[in-house]
Amino acid sequence: MGAAINGDDQSRPLRYVALGFLLLGALGSGSLMCYALLHDDIVFSILNGLTTLGSLINLYYKLFPRTS
Repeated sequence: MGAAINGDDQSRPLRYVALGFLLLGALGSGSLMCYALLHDDIVFSILNGLTTLGSLINLYYKLFPRTS
């Protein structure tokens, strides 16, 4: 595992992130955004909305990786 962190292991790229972690992040930030919206807290709604957007973008690229 230490080799993957340093980027020495070619079988798993440095930016490898588990699918479960991405799903958990998207679900958690989405839930926090809904909670903030229910309590009319605009600041945390915006912050959690941006975090949810970032999580969903990461999840999209995990499920549909770019091929060059």
